[in-house]
Amino acid sequence: MKIPLTIASLVLLACSGAEPLPHTAWDDAPRPLIIGHRGSGNVSAPENTFAAFEAAAAARTAIETDVQRTADGALVLMHDDSVDRTTGVTLGNVSSLTLAQIATLDASQVYRPDIFSPQRVPLFDEYLQRYGAESLLAPEIKPSTGPAGTEAARLIRKYALQSRVIGYSFAAEQLIAMRRVDAGIPLVLIATGTVTPATVLSLRLWGVSVGRNALTQQYVADMHAIRANVLTWTVSSLTEAERLAAWGVDGFVTDDPEYLAMLMNKRTPPGTTTVPIPSRLLGSGWLSHATTSGWTKAIVDGFATFAGPGTVSDGAYSHIQVSGIRTADSPATQKISTTIRVQNGPTSGDASRYVGLRFAWTTDNDTGLLGTTGTNGYYVALRLSGAVELVRAKDGAIEIIARGTWPALVQGQVIPLRVDLDAANVTVTRTDTGDAVSATDTTHARGGFLSVFGVGVVPAVGETSVTY
Repeated sequence: MKIPLTIASLVLLACSGAEPLPHTAWDDAPRPLIIGHRGSGNVSAPENTFAAFEAAAAARTAIETDVQRTADGALVLMHDDSVDRTTGVTLGNVSSLTLAQIATLDASQVYRPDIFSPQRVPLFDEYLQRYGAESLLAPEIKPSTGPAGTEAARLIRKYALQSRVIGYSFAAEQLIAMRRVDAGIPLVLIATGTVTPATVLSLRLWGVSVGRNALTQQYVADMHAIRANVLTWTVSSLTEAERLAAWGVDGFVTDDPEYLAMLMNKRTPPGTTTVPIPSRLLGSGWLSHATTSGWTKAIVDGFATFAGPGTVSDGAYSHIQVSGIRTADSPATQKISTTIRVQNGPTSGDASRYVGLRFAWTTDNDTGLLGTTGTNGYYVALRLSGAVELVRAKDGAIEIIARGTWPALVQGQVIPLRVDLDAANVTVTRTDTGDAVSATDTTHARGGFLSVFGVGVVPAVGETSVTY
């Protein structure tokens, strides 16, 4: 991408007296760059493990990790100073342990060890050798790791990966140490706030990585004016990523690289798209939210759902977005076929609890809850008592546009649904009984996300298809 230079930025560049930075593979990668935070930050696999790196590599995204130095000088990949959180063993800081001690630990304990265990703590050398040839790498050198910047740069040079691996750190001194070893390694300074243009030029940075809450569109433009790239962290919402991409942000560090890679600026293609349920842990793209702590995504008897402690409070809300479905607004005629289930909740009959389907969420707010300000679209709520409501959400306001009475629901019950949309009508049919609710409504376009949700009930969703 060629970036126009203003007079002010030309003056800054001239005053810096710097030679142009070497061209790298990072410069040639399509924008926006998608960078897997710790590989996949406990979304598809436990952070900073080979399983997480494989998930990011399979999605063809860059891979970020964290570099720590052991007591005997080995470079290992772990975020925290302490090994305790991710390994489940109380031993203290990486810097006080030998490589032999760390080699005995299982880093899967932070996320779904029932599936991923064992996962040993990777070595930086292994990370470079396994992924450097095919993936762009962003190893974060921790500020407190002594000469880790120098040692990391030597390994990057050893494997001739200067074009593919960025020096990435909150500590300018670590970046300076890397440049002393090899000036061909592109350098990125990480900051919670913004980094000044003068700092970028004086350190000859390839770019900055700024906390997303500090970004403005003008700041992105100012960095581009001095030919600096702008990365931001941590972005796992598609809605937010696309907004920042419109500002010109060059890349996102995300806990869910597969999800952003799947749907960033993309729509489900016309025709019929069928989304099966995987046989084990949900793949990425199955974005989820639960207000009850302890619930985790799970596959139960062929349905995508939540597994958790078992008690569901009255107002607890949860949803699972159906992977890979994000329909276009046009054509307006669409058909959605799916099966939902009451996974967990009271035995039967409670009118305050319901399971439902959210569809045509036309603001493309992939994380917005029902009725959140700025969200628009439709949902159908099936109450355990048998009451059914077809609901329109407009800028956060909820309006029931059709009502019905269907058979009462019980825990574990499976409900097959079909949603028919055209330019003027919305109809939801329970296909096993033929019951339906319908309304004439032209308020919203017909595209957007699809998810199953529960209020006071844990929802589950089975195989789903969309035709338009």
